[in-house]
Amino acid sequence: MNNNQDWIEIVRNFYIEEFRNHYEQAYHAYYNNLDMERFEDIEVFFLNNCLGFEKEAINNPEIPQSILDVYNFYLNYGESSCSISKIKVREYNTYAIRVTTDGNDGWIEIFNERGESLGAARTYF
Repeated sequence: MNNNQDWIEIVRNFYIEEFRNHYEQAYHAYYNNLDMERFEDIEVFFLNNCLGFEKEAINNPEIPQSILDVYNFYLNYGESSCSISKIKVREYNTYAIRVTTDGNDGWIEIFNERGESLGAARTYF
């Protein structure tokens, strides 16, 4: 693997671990009849780093156009919730488009600072 592939793997593993930790804690809480509200931390994580929610991000000059194009796709697709967050992974920034529905489906797309795709995944929430 070259350096770019190493970096992509680091970013992917960061997001995978964030989601895995969230779902394991949420499952444990559900199984033990604990308060589920405190396990909504994955969404708080994205919202605390949010650059725009719904149409707010469309004119943000900080966000590369290629990311805004993907974001607009989701907005036009009519999903329930769509946001862009800027999240630091090690010393570099990444952008995450987080999409959720009114059901249990969700999507996330991750980009580097130049707006190049680093990966995408379907999420449970």
